Parts: sequence; structure tokens; C-alpha cells
Amino acid sequence: MRTFEKNSFFWKTMKLCDRNFEGDDDKVLQPVVDYLSEKDDSVIFQFDDELWNLLHSLDTEKIIERYTKNSDFLYVSDDCFLYWRCFVLLGGKKYYNAVKAGKNGIRYNCEFEALLYVARNAWAKKHNAEAKDYPHFE
Repeated sequence: MRTFEKNSFFWKTMKLCDRNFEGDDDKVLQPVVDYLSEKDDSVIFQFDDELWNLLHSLDTEKIIERYTKNSDFLYVSDDCFLYWRCFVLLGGKKYYNAVKAGKNGIRYNCEFEALLYVARNAWAKKHNAEAKDYPHFE
């Protein structure tokens, strides 16, 4: 599958998030987990791979500099920056592109760690297994 197609699948899948449950990350992501759990393992793994590719694409010096400058956190850790990048992906393709382009109006004090576990939770649901047994690694 070409990168463009994977990106398209990733962003379409992320549109399934239920934003009515803002504040309960697992409930926001449950429709995505449910949808992926009905797919072949290869599709779950592709979603996971694309998630990590997109997260890594946000790991640039310019973005780190803007994040550090605009964040209200007393100490900016690698984990905080990773969870913020998850929040960026939750915002959708348009928001992701705005962050990449350095546009104004970007929120820096938000995190969404739960996104990291979507693929493993979908796989576990599909196989009635433990998420810790997820066989695909980034």
C-alpha cells in the first residue's frame, strides 16, 4: 500500500473518534478500536505503522522549538512531547498540516496518550487476547 493510501485510511479511520466523550480518551477512541478490530491484522498493523510515521514526522527541531516555547509545562519531557503529537493527530489531517506548517492557533498544552494504544487494543479485542501480547512492534 502506498503512503498516500495509508495516510488516507489513517485519517478516515480517525474521523470515527467520538468527540462527545471529550475528557474520556478511551471512549473517544472506542469507535476506532471497534472498527479496526473488524479488520485483518495487516490492516491493524498498517494503521499502527502510519500512526508512528506521522508521529515521527512531527518530531522536527522547528516543531520541538515551537512546542517548548509555547508550552506551559514547567518541564518538557520526551513523553509530554510525544503525547502532544498524539493530540495533534487526534485533531485531524487539517490540524496536523497546520502544525507542520507552523501556523498560528495551535494548542500546545494538550495531550492524548491513549492514541498510542489503539492498534494493540483493536488487535486484543479481535483476538480476545491481552493487549500486552500484541505481536506487531514499531
